[in-house]
Amino acid sequence: MSTLAPLAARIDTTPRYCTRPGDPVRDRDAVLAIWGDNFGPLAMQPHKYDHFYRDNPFGPAMLQLLCRQSDGEPVGVIGAGPRPMIWRGQPIRAAVVAHFAVLAQHRSLGPALMLQQALVATARERFDLLYGLPRPSAAGVARRAGFAALGKLTRHARVLRHGGYLQRRLPAAVARPAGALVDMAAQLRDRVADGVRPRLHWSWSARSDPRMDALWHGSAHAGALTSVRTHRLLQWRFDRPPAGRARFLLVADDAGRLVAWFACDAHVGPDDPLRVVDYWSAGAMTGIDRPLIRVLVAAARAQGRSAIHLLVTTSEAAMASWRAEGFVARSAQPLIGLWLNRCLAPDGAADLHMSWLDQDG
Repeated sequence: MSTLAPLAARIDTTPRYCTRPGDPVRDRDAVLAIWGDNFGPLAMQPHKYDHFYRDNPFGPAMLQLLCRQSDGEPVGVIGAGPRPMIWRGQPIRAAVVAHFAVLAQHRSLGPALMLQQALVATARERFDLLYGLPRPSAAGVARRAGFAALGKLTRHARVLRHGGYLQRRLPAAVARPAGALVDMAAQLRDRVADGVRPRLHWSWSARSDPRMDALWHGSAHAGALTSVRTHRLLQWRFDRPPAGRARFLLVADDAGRLVAWFACDAHVGPDDPLRVVDYWSAGAMTGIDRPLIRVLVAAARAQGRSAIHLLVTTSEAAMASWRAEGFVARSAQPLIGLWLNRCLAPDGAADLHMSWLDQDG
């Protein structure tokens, strides 16, 4: 026993893992093997990888690999991709953390934490802020690596067809006519309200619109942390496969000037809710004009949608217009961040205006 104990101690303390920066070209196949089907259908993974790590117009994405110490074989990966953002009205160097995965036989706290810590250490050279929307299984590791809660990406909902909703509480024979009456009353209320507003025109587009640049640059940006919603970002984030999964509701005035847009998930059926993944208007960060929300509601009704779901975290003032138009908070997903530049870090909670646009795509 006494002769075996020192040997066992040496074996137990020998590091089994190491980390190294990954190369998006050289390590592509190794990363895809680790991903498996964790981030969507297998057939989509190569395109997803290239879009995020090799085709980012805002700079090269980072890769960090977890490797077996014995042979250097990659067994885990995490990435971070730059995003154009402003904070308190000024540009900052931000990146979204993405694609954290470790092969099943290597999943334990130590290696996972080592991998995240290595990413943070490397990112300090390039970025002011790392943020992400982790899965519940990864949130605990991220907290140990220094990340903290920034806020919650919340799903806000407005029901448009109340019959199905009321059937959860009433017999079907009562719920259907009652729901129809509620629907008619809501439409009447919207028509009365819209009778006093300036004329607005809306249309659907399968792609982002160059006029979005003028709208962004002419908008009030307040002091919250938010993405720079230029045409360039929206093209990359929503127009190009496999990230291209949005249809845009464009709202213009009589002169043809774009006054608002709503990016909506394109991969839904006709009876599904209309899922708004991002939006913008001149007053988006201080309080979008309510007539613009009613245009969105009218467009959703015209498609026969059962409801509208809005995915956003923003200020109470910015949410007031949505609440006045019947939107109610439902589920939420944690949004975490780590300020690498302590000079920019807020004393308390940061003001946010973030949406599904800010996901990793």
